[in-house]
Amino acid sequence: MKRALMAVALVAMLPGLAPLSSVHAQHLPQLARADADAALAAIRLDGADNEFVSFERADFRRGTYTFTNVVINLERDEATPAGVVHAARMILDSPRLDSAGRLRLHAFVLEDIEQVLDEGEIGFTLGRVRLEAPNAEMSANLGRVLRGDRGAEVGADKDLYRFGVLSVDDAVEPDREPDAGASFSFDRLAFVGYTDNALQRFELLGLTATVESDAGTNNLELAELSVDGLRISSPFSVLDLFAADPAESGFFRSYLDMEMGEQLDLFDRLRVRDFRAAIPGQQVSLDEFVVTMESQDDVLDTQMRLGSLRIVPNPQHPAGERLSDRFGQLGYETLDLSLEGHSVYDPQSGRVFTTGENYLALRDGFRLDFTHDFSGYPEFLANQRRLLGTSSATVDGKTAPDSEGLSAAADPLVINRIALRLEDDSMLERAYAAGAVAQGITPAEMRSQAGILVMVGLMSAPPEMPQILVTQLASAVSTFLAQGGTLEIVMQPPVPVSIGEIRAGSEAGAIDFEALGLAVSAEAPPGR
Repeated sequence: MKRALMAVALVAMLPGLAPLSSVHAQHLPQLARADADAALAAIRLDGADNEFVSFERADFRRGTYTFTNVVINLERDEATPAGVVHAARMILDSPRLDSAGRLRLHAFVLEDIEQVLDEGEIGFTLGRVRLEAPNAEMSANLGRVLRGDRGAEVGADKDLYRFGVLSVDDAVEPDREPDAGASFSFDRLAFVGYTDNALQRFELLGLTATVESDAGTNNLELAELSVDGLRISSPFSVLDLFAADPAESGFFRSYLDMEMGEQLDLFDRLRVRDFRAAIPGQQVSLDEFVVTMESQDDVLDTQMRLGSLRIVPNPQHPAGERLSDRFGQLGYETLDLSLEGHSVYDPQSGRVFTTGENYLALRDGFRLDFTHDFSGYPEFLANQRRLLGTSSATVDGKTAPDSEGLSAAADPLVINRIALRLEDDSMLERAYAAGAVAQGITPAEMRSQAGILVMVGLMSAPPEMPQILVTQLASAVSTFLAQGGTLEIVMQPPVPVSIGEIRAGSEAGAIDFEALGLAVSAEAPPGR
């Protein structure tokens, strides 16, 4: 995988992209050949000595130079030998020099590409790499790379790069030895509309990968990972995605800073489609996961849907056999989870609240609906930002989280209402059956024991808990365990109460339960 990312990074510095027809469709003035020849001479693609790029033939037509049988030398230094890259064609659309003598162009394309390592092994193959509408800084750096420059100025201004499209199509890295990394392929990797701190679209399509580990072989498939309307409020370079350690790159630091910052509309839409993972002991599949964010008059509406996440044990593998046994105890061959959420944040009022459908469900198991309404959300975010910028303590040379700070960060959140509604869909019956087998009793006896355990537990309830709440809790939970149906817990304080107030009361051993507005109820299943 590292080799392919290196290839993409090369392309990013060596721009490669977009259908030339789309470029010509902009009705750009046709370039005079003399201007194109001057540009090629400046970057040593006129037949002069060039240690980085060589080619068999160059043809000029309608403002575009097409080079055939191109060889690119990737041996940038002895410590990281990378062999050479062969490309059937390299296309420079409208190459010319600006007033400062730097290369400018409308598009750059490499086609039918393969990396050949020093020992003759094929490192990776790419169908096409395209760059469309690079800005002045990116075009100029492309010129430096093609000319074979190796100075510090090469790539130094990458944070200034902007472009219309940067894409790689039909990438393949062949099978390798287990200790040589993953083998993979993808149909398309594209960045579209990269402007100041914004990316119109990112997409990764048709990914397959095989990763060897001590536990065995992991096979991954992904039809689509895409993000539309990505926005980052601080400077970054999309090319940081191809850094040796992308988690430490400016892109991810900027994104994490923003995620805890004032800007919450991170993107318009994120989509994961048809994910499959065959890992030792189990198979995991996800049909679709979608998150949308829409901001109107500063009010942010966020919706999330996880269609179907399925986990299937493989009993032929030792780890899968254990997992299959656990599933079987509850009468499952497969776990099928779904999730939906819809929240609204109004920074003017400081409220964040749920609306519409909000639930987690296990097919043939349960459905947990949840709603909330909090105030004080801006103050909570401000605390998160302070925590992000505060150095953590070190214990025995290791970074330790600021536990006190983490606890106090939520203090400003004010609870207007929280509700949980658990609906049984055979989970109780399955749990009783499994418990009965383990203890050698009948499911009915197991059900009775569960009710007794609840009553024993409530006997140790804090003395400050109102008796009416204890009775309500005992009745509702016992009824739910006995007959199924639904169990609902609601917290709706008569006067909104903050997390900080609750925490202070808990630490002092004097929680005011009546001020919490707690209520618990149970409802029998339909037909009972």
